[in-house]
Amino acid sequence: KMERITRTWADLVLENHARFMVFGRPQHVDDYSSMNMFVTDAWGAASGTRIARGFDEKSVRENDIVLIGALTSNDPMEIEAARTARAKKAYTAAFCPYSTEGDASGVRLFKEVDDALNNYCDESAGVITVPGFKEKVSPISGLSGLLIHWMLMAQWTDHMARRGEMPYFGQGLHENGGTDYNSMVKPYYEKRGY
Repeated sequence: KMERITRTWADLVLENHARFMVFGRPQHVDDYSSMNMFVTDAWGAASGTRIARGFDEKSVRENDIVLIGALTSNDPMEIEAARTARAKKAYTAAFCPYSTEGDASGVRLFKEVDDALNNYCDESAGVITVPGFKEKVSPISGLSGLLIHWMLMAQWTDHMARRGEMPYFGQGLHENGGTDYNSMVKPYYEKRGY
């Protein structure tokens, strides 16, 4: 399935100049508001692909690619993003659990996208019981989701490279020359889109 999804992405990028947008419900840790971890890894992390950008419901267009990374299968914001993108004829994909606590009935994200990958993490809280906590802790959906995300990016990169169109990736700012490299390649990926 990953092979088919990422081949489609390469086709859309090369034939239709598709933009690649990522979305996931914003997460809040204590009082600190942050983007969804999958969105952050897609376009903000060191070594992330330069094609990715945050989902913008107003500018998404036909043949764009929208990837939704989710921790649950029934988040209204993620379902709405999928519906909005599909209504504009964008190609939509998601990785998420197909159920929450074993329930896959009703409206679920994987039913709202063109292609979905199950992360098999249907627990709504975590997997480890800790005395003093009402719910289990340490959800594994984040770990499995990030693994799926990076596997998709690696496979897409392979499709692009085999067609002679190697995409740009950012270099970590903590690495020697990272800032200089990112500044040097920025005009190139901005011009071609990837």
